[in-house]
Amino acid sequence: MLLGLALAAQDTPVLKFADLYRLGGVYGLEFSPQAQSLRGKTISIQGYVLTPPGEGKLFVLSQQPKQVCAPCANPADWPRDVSVVFMPEVEEPLAPRSDEVLVYLPQGLLRPSFPKRVRVSGRLELGQQADPTTGFVSLARIYADRVEGLETP
Repeated sequence: MLLGLALAAQDTPVLKFADLYRLGGVYGLEFSPQAQSLRGKTISIQGYVLTPPGEGKLFVLSQQPKQVCAPCANPADWPRDVSVVFMPEVEEPLAPRSDEVLVYLPQGLLRPSFPKRVRVSGRLELGQQADPTTGFVSLARIYADRVEGLETP
């Protein structure tokens, strides 16, 4: 069973934070050709959870481990390499940023602990959209089918 999961994971394209955007466009950033080619496809992205553990329905994912609780801080002070990960029934809105990815998770999935390293896999959607529950405007979203804990290197 584990071998099957490993083989399935190998077939899933990996999108890195650095490959999501490139410089350009009216706002200074636009989606990279790699990100555009993965639109609507299942991808995998790795990062570190910045949000403390709990029963909240979202967590923030960052490229590197940080000593910051992003939802506790002013969004203007957030690192540029963060992604917001949303679970169903989100109640806590966050200010939009151009370098974030909203990740919607399956019902019943608990938020990982802080600062755990995780891999999120799911369908990548691109284009500006407001979350109907929170009003949070995102440029990219991942509709996750799996979140798994990873060992910290």
